[in-house]
Amino acid sequence: MLRYQNKPPRRRLDKPVTKAVAVQRRTEVLNRRIRIGFAVFYSLAATVILCTAVAKTPLAAGPSPQVGDVLQITTEATAPGAALATVPARLLAGPWAHPGQGCWLDETMMREPGGTLTVLAVRSDGIMLSWVGGDTARIASCPAPGQFLVAAADYQRLVQITVPRRPAMLR
Repeated sequence: MLRYQNKPPRRRLDKPVTKAVAVQRRTEVLNRRIRIGFAVFYSLAATVILCTAVAKTPLAAGPSPQVGDVLQITTEATAPGAALATVPARLLAGPWAHPGQGCWLDETMMREPGGTLTVLAVRSDGIMLSWVGGDTARIASCPAPGQFLVAAADYQRLVQITVPRRPAMLR
């Protein structure tokens, strides 16, 4: 057999390089998609946790009523420009009595002579208050030294008046 001296030597051909790179690119794409999927999952989980925490927090809730809280209702106690509330109440004979006849608490009327609202009890159906002062409304006024029941949401509207802090030893 004849050999040519100027012919280059034959090289052995392995698998094409492009196939090896293509397989590697597929795994890189898969790994990137998996990482993106985990990032999206954890972001959604954090968003859900944050939304549930925000949903459990009461929106603009005032101070929680506690037995013994005293609200002084005078022209000096009300912040200038504050919205004054008119809320319905039900008369009570005692702390566990069923609500009776209805009456109204009108802050504009209650500020004139002044007076004091005291929290006597916190019940499941509302807050029991005691009023000592002048008339509470022009029509259907609650009795001056009397006890009545106010819904919790209505109490929150009433306490937008400045609530004095209780002494540290009573807490």
